[in-house]
Amino acid sequence: MVATFHVKDVTATSAYVSKIVATYRAPVKSKAVVLGGQQFYQGDGKQLLANDVGKIGTLQGGGKWTQTHVINKRVSFAKGAAIFKRRASISQAPGTKEAGWCGGPAGLEIKVRPR
Repeated sequence: MVATFHVKDVTATSAYVSKIVATYRAPVKSKAVVLGGQQFYQGDGKQLLANDVGKIGTLQGGGKWTQTHVINKRVSFAKGAAIFKRRASISQAPGTKEAGWCGGPAGLEIKVRPR
């Protein structure tokens, strides 16, 4: 996952996040990636983005999917970094006897904080 955060009015204690543009890739052609729920929350646990079911779906192997998550909120760093989290699951290669642990659930996490 590559994520670009669009921010303004950044201070040592907060930043205004207008959106997050994230690109997800499924580099192995025989393995699909199911993109699950996404969240963005600040260090005190306050949710700034909860699961957007319209952004949940399957990314076919070898493909990429770019999604824009609109935030339009001020993020406080008073209790630590803000976190963008994405759940995902990688499929087993079809028609193989690949072990079950070669796929399965995963998560991606990016922490945002001032310098």
